[in-house]
Amino acid sequence: MIKITGNDYRNFIFKANTKEDCLAWLEELERHIDSSEGVKFNKSALGIKKPWRFDTISEKQLITEADTGDILLFKGNSVNSKFIRKFTSSTFDHVAMILKFEADPNEIYIVESTGNRGVALNKWSYLRPYIGEKEFYNKVIFRHLEFDRSNQLVDNLEQFLKEAIGQKYGLGGGKLWRRKTVNLSEKNNRLMIDEERTFFCSELVAKAFKVLGILENDSTSCSKFMPGHFASKGEGMLQLTEGTSIQEELHIIIDAQP
Repeated sequence: MIKITGNDYRNFIFKANTKEDCLAWLEELERHIDSSEGVKFNKSALGIKKPWRFDTISEKQLITEADTGDILLFKGNSVNSKFIRKFTSSTFDHVAMILKFEADPNEIYIVESTGNRGVALNKWSYLRPYIGEKEFYNKVIFRHLEFDRSNQLVDNLEQFLKEAIGQKYGLGGGKLWRRKTVNLSEKNNRLMIDEERTFFCSELVAKAFKVLGILENDSTSCSKFMPGHFASKGEGMLQLTEGTSIQEELHIIIDAQP
């Protein structure tokens, strides 16, 4: 019998016709386990009903492999989360971008725009207690982006974040109907955004992508992007620049022992 740590919905039971076949199966299973990357990480399904249906990544793998510009997609349990999914016709109700700093290799940081804090920078270690079937977020998806993370692009992103962090959260009909991007403002020497600008979560990530040069900087307003546009089912609107690619969705499994 194979049991998934942290999941009580199903155990996998294997039967063999003979003792010899059973021992051969065990030997082969042990060989595959020992040669797989999964044996390096202690994963817990944390109550996810059918984790075997998802491509997954452990928390330790996430912290090791994530890089600046990667994204996290969230599906929440709250009434407001459900409203946003319905209002935006999205599978997910929130999206955030990852930042990774050489000075803190054992942590990842998340820049996001939320209703209670506006644009803010958070640590993964602060967020992780809120993830789980009965917690605020019941699903968090990781997507890695492949692109040239040059010093100039990172400098541009740093300038943008200096101006964006602290801006208020905003989602409304006016934004949704805006069809063209707004010209950058030089008010108060702000090079990237207007001083009074607000951000919805996906609008913030779309703007950051344009600053990084990985999203086509056409006339489409960043406010037209919804969380679902960053998911695999909705990425048709995500026109990435040449040489940039986004990898498949990976369901984050919180490690049993952080």
